[in-house]
Amino acid sequence: MSASPLAPAVAAYPTRCGIWLIPDTPDGRDLMATVKVGPHTSWDDLPDFDPFLVQVILGVLAALTLWAAFAMGAPHFGLIATLLAAGAIVVGVETRRIRAEERRLRASGLAMPVPEQLWGRPMPTPDPARSKRHEVRRLEELQALPAVEGVPALTLVWLAAQEGATQAAVDTIHAAAQELATRPQREEMRRQEQAVRRILDQRVPLTP
Repeated sequence: MSASPLAPAVAAYPTRCGIWLIPDTPDGRDLMATVKVGPHTSWDDLPDFDPFLVQVILGVLAALTLWAAFAMGAPHFGLIATLLAAGAIVVGVETRRIRAEERRLRASGLAMPVPEQLWGRPMPTPDPARSKRHEVRRLEELQALPAVEGVPALTLVWLAAQEGATQAAVDTIHAAAQELATRPQREEMRRQEQAVRRILDQRVPLTP
């Protein structure tokens, strides 16, 4: 990847807490070595609770349920409850790790999350293979974003983030992409923009 002489090359890395822009430098590579690479998981969208506290509560409840079930002569109910609690504890452990990775990335001063305007929200799906394919397509789309005056799009976004100008960089990249679009594509974009404008101007109330 080519970049401005004043800026490092920047690449998009998929992690379990989203896609992040990280410079391809020794420090950037060292940072990525501490973060597990993988498709974005929906676990980090859980409410902001303390996973450790939840694990303790679930463990106590599972132990009490198992003890009560044996006392009443129905151990199978206690075993089922224990297995369910164990599964929840595993999810809690993974959630805690994912949040720790996100904090590490944010505190590094090197990484920044890719703005949602460029790649959108993760697709909610319980199928890991489908989620992975979706992530690969989004990465390809990010890498294909047009350069702006010789500066790769991802490098521009990363540099702008250091100055608190992420939105301006995103708007600039979108404008560059529209300029590179073919005439039919530009006409279709204008048609859609006009359709949306008519909807907004009419202010048609939504029916329940």
